Amino acid sequence: MPCNLTADSAVATPGLGVSAGLVAVAICLSPVHGAYAQDFDPPAFEVASVKPSAPTDRLQNELSEFMTGSRNLRAKGFGPGDGQRVELHGLSAAELAAVAYRIPRREVVGPSWISDVRFQIDALIPAGQTRDKAPEMLLTLLQERLALKAHHEVRRMSGYILSVAEGGPKLKEAAEVTSPPDVTAPIGPRGDPGSRNERMRHCDMSQLVDDLAQNLQAPVEDRTGLKGFYEIVIHIAGSDMRDEAARAGAFQEAMKVYGLRLASGKIDIPIIVIDNLSKTPTPN
Repeated sequence: MPCNLTADSAVATPGLGVSAGLVAVAICLSPVHGAYAQDFDPPAFEVASVKPSAPTDRLQNELSEFMTGSRNLRAKGFGPGDGQRVELHGLSAAELAAVAYRIPRREVVGPSWISDVRFQIDALIPAGQTRDKAPEMLLTLLQERLALKAHHEVRRMSGYILSVAEGGPKLKEAAEVTSPPDVTAPIGPRGDPGSRNERMRHCDMSQLVDDLAQNLQAPVEDRTGLKGFYEIVIHIAGSDMRDEAARAGAFQEAMKVYGLRLASGKIDIPIIVIDNLSKTPTPN
């Protein structure tokens, strides 16, 4: 069940890159570009146009949720676009790879230019197929038109660890959710620019960790061992959201209310490493 969030407003923060000095603790678990069996064709768009593009703010608000780790857009399958159309305008090569692999942008690494070179993609999903396979169709497109090759690694990175605090959890079990799923409403004061107001009515720890990673712009690992679904309310003042250290401290305090401890630490994160990607797409 997706964890629906409501934010009155949020400060836009760029996706984190990954330092070249990070140590790989496991290498090349499997070749990403060989993920599909050879006896059938991978999902593909019916038609697609790929062009170089200048940066644009179009659709960034929606896509930033996906690329920073939110499960909401991931659960919907793919967006933006309308019906069978898919429009990805002004996204960097790294952002496109993140969408294609259904991972946060911070989990894509490669040459530094993949954060700078941008593309415009307009595509059509084949009739009779749904949008939930659109990321896989995008992956096929990147492999065919931009010669994308990549592999998996696991790297030890700086991030946060969520655990149960001394004294035990103080979480409220969520009520059973039926269709339509969770309904959320704005909470907290409205006169605080940049504040983050969220009510998660039916949220497990994996969904909470996704939300924390999105807000902190850093990986978060769940070590609580909690398996239930809970109702969680978070309000972070705008002044805290604008400063990285203050934002981390504010979310740490918010977790204490629920008997949880959010602490910085080193964690092992699976990532995608871009081995090859062309700056110039093959002709449409």
